[in-house]
Amino acid sequence: MAVPEEIRAVERPKNTIVAPYGKNGNLYAVRERVGCRYVQGRRIPVTGKTIGHIIEGKFVPSDAGEAPQPVSQAPVDLKDWANVTLCCNISTNLLEELLAIYDKDDAYKLYCSSILRVCYPGIKDSELKDVYEECFLSEKFTNVALSKNTISKFWNDLGRAYSRICKFMETRVLKVEKNHHLIIDGTLKTNKSTVNTLSDYSRKSRLKGSKDISILYAYDLEAEEPICSKCYPGNMIDATSYESFIDENNITKGIIVSDRGFPSSCAKEKFSSNKDIHFVNALRRNSIYIKDYNLLEFSGQLSGYEDIIYKKVKISDDKYVFSFKDVNRAYKEDISWLHRINKNDEFKNIDYDEAKKIIWCNNIRNRY
Repeated sequence: MAVPEEIRAVERPKNTIVAPYGKNGNLYAVRERVGCRYVQGRRIPVTGKTIGHIIEGKFVPSDAGEAPQPVSQAPVDLKDWANVTLCCNISTNLLEELLAIYDKDDAYKLYCSSILRVCYPGIKDSELKDVYEECFLSEKFTNVALSKNTISKFWNDLGRAYSRICKFMETRVLKVEKNHHLIIDGTLKTNKSTVNTLSDYSRKSRLKGSKDISILYAYDLEAEEPICSKCYPGNMIDATSYESFIDENNITKGIIVSDRGFPSSCAKEKFSSNKDIHFVNALRRNSIYIKDYNLLEFSGQLSGYEDIIYKKVKISDDKYVFSFKDVNRAYKEDISWLHRINKNDEFKNIDYDEAKKIIWCNNIRNRY
């Protein structure tokens, strides 16, 4: 089928021909000439792949050299960059520690999954692969297997190799710098599972009415990053769980932050042999220390937290008591108390003074 003169006259790359196609021959592809061949002594030109098309009187190149690819099969060419790049830049040490314990592929799965969960909170396992391909992580770490089935099996295998997890956390503990403070804290996580063997009634269950899991963790105060963690049954007493956590992770220095369930007398008995492990315990609201050491008469402003005032008193060679007051919170609680009193009763300053002490003591207890 002949190609019209005006189509052949359209500007296009050299060494190309115009080939009509379509049902009526009214579509035109531009194909490159790749050489010649001889047939019975005659020189016959050889055409190559399609490099574009002539559309509305103009040459339109095809990037793939053939028909355009469906968008469902096209690669992602617009990706998130800043969040994952920042996260990677400040966590290179984690990848190095993972590579020292795990296989390369496993280490990359762990690292990339962690980066994605930090940058995209609430992401599900079934979404990891799509989000990985839509952010710059897929450019920095290529071909990491994060499909739904792969990652689900991987989590199961990872948990079964528990000794690797312990070794990884021990390594992180050993790498904490000498001038940094390791904070050891714990929390109760509500869990009503009938399958999870750690779910049990804690001492706070009478208030919450649900089963809990006790989670202990240690984090580097200066670096502001977690070091290690472990779950314990909700009904395990604090003294036992803290002792197990410290022994298992070979923690030789740090500050234990605990509540009234782990008093300093018990802590001192458990860890008296290690002088580099210290304790911060919450005061009871009716503690005699509050009155004996005038802890409601504050003497300083907490550095970096200008709305908090405090007092520090040394009561023995190795023991201090602290009190803190959040003035913003105390102000709101003052107003709340005034709104709750009977409006028909006459305001009595003596009642107000006593109420303030209770409010302030509540601030002391909750700020530990």
